[in-house]
Amino acid sequence: MATRPLVNSDARRLALACAIMIAVAAGIVAKPLLSPPMVHDSFWIDYVWARQFAAELAEGNFYPRWLPSSFGGLGAPVFYFYPPVAFYLVAMLDLAGFATYPGIILVFGLSFFASGAGAYLLFRRTARWPLAGALLFMVAPYHLLDFTVRGALGESVAIALLPFLLIGLGRIAEGKGWHLACLCYASMILTHLPFALLASLFVIAPFAVMKRERLVPTTIAVGIALGLAAIYLVPAIMLAPFRDEAQLYNEARLLPGYWSLYAGNWNDPFFVGIHLVIASIAVPAALLAVRDRDWRLIYALAICALAAGLVPLFWSLPTVLKVQFSFRALPFAEIALAAYVAHRGRAQGKRLYLLALPLVAGWAALAMVIPTQQSLADLDRLMPDVPEYLPPGVLAERPAIGEWPDLRLGRVPPPDRGADTIVEPIFYFPIWSCGTADPATKLLAHPADCRPRRIDAPTEGWSRIVSAVSLLILAALWLGRRRKVAASNKSGLSRSRT
Repeated sequence: MATRPLVNSDARRLALACAIMIAVAAGIVAKPLLSPPMVHDSFWIDYVWARQFAAELAEGNFYPRWLPSSFGGLGAPVFYFYPPVAFYLVAMLDLAGFATYPGIILVFGLSFFASGAGAYLLFRRTARWPLAGALLFMVAPYHLLDFTVRGALGESVAIALLPFLLIGLGRIAEGKGWHLACLCYASMILTHLPFALLASLFVIAPFAVMKRERLVPTTIAVGIALGLAAIYLVPAIMLAPFRDEAQLYNEARLLPGYWSLYAGNWNDPFFVGIHLVIASIAVPAALLAVRDRDWRLIYALAICALAAGLVPLFWSLPTVLKVQFSFRALPFAEIALAAYVAHRGRAQGKRLYLLALPLVAGWAALAMVIPTQQSLADLDRLMPDVPEYLPPGVLAERPAIGEWPDLRLGRVPPPDRGADTIVEPIFYFPIWSCGTADPATKLLAHPADCRPRRIDAPTEGWSRIVSAVSLLILAALWLGRRRKVAASNKSGLSRSRT
């Protein structure tokens, strides 16, 4: 009888926390949801991809990789290279009756709630103020800027997975199993690969070093997670020569060095904004650390230094360079600062006014719902896409931001190559049963006596097998652990009765 009030009280606190976080998430997305649609930065990409992804899913294509309407109907192999999880979420809302754009905004809202809920669950066992930490993580400045300014749907969903990955690693540290960490890491890879890479560097690698006695379960979790993600990861790596990957790095703003404080690109308003966001996290962390040398504050400062490009050569490392934007590291600093508030906030007393800096920066980011000239009707008509999903050689240089070149010019109608060769008004990619790339247009050219049909791209089939086998291994090991725990509990109960 004595435990019932505690259980009820805990359930009430959890319900109240969830209600508050739902209200905060709804408040974050309310203005963008009620304002005219945003198509700046990545919002137009989110819309073009989500619209086609949902349409393909409705046709029974359960993993849409080729988007047939992109580039005005010439097609693009987007989801051979971009992880699909965020777009499955939008597609589920689309199939449930929501329009595509509101569905995108609602998925952002769900991500904000999930990030707060994950942070609350992460903090509640050991922290005195878990809700305060969770709310700070929800409204942290980069988290909000990633939404209103960047429209980074996949990255926002990946940020929501971060607290759950930390919970999973905590379970490994306590010897309670590696399955949650495995699923969270796999989900992160399948959501946003650059953010997953940063999580590997800034979370998983330090954990493996500090918890060397748990290296075996950590390695198992990472290994099986990579196997689960193979269905996306292997084709993305192996098919890279068939897309213009150089377009990802052929502009200064697309490289980490551009965002370094040393670069001094103060004439770029977004450069200035990013460094104000970094300062809004680093300054309170530094001032709080003067009095309390807590490791969370030191970690947040280290991440801010990396995000500001203050560590020479780090962002030039071959793999790290592919992250493109050094500021993508900021969510790791934000959750560290949130964890400090949840655990040690009371110890700082009145000095917590310093947290007004990230809160004000977050509110400023939230206020930046940017009006645009283009409309959703323009996107539906043109179906533009990003140049890194073109065949190599189509574009000599990357289009300026906001420009959507009409690649159909000179390609529709297709050129006449004689009676023996037919050129289709579709970009070539190795997913057709016959044909090659037309040298001049990069369209699909095939013999007249062959009718191309869709087949698996190289590695696509066996990557599904790898993921299926990994899932079976995960399920078998999880069931084995469940049986072992059940047997141990039964044995302990028998001994207690004796």
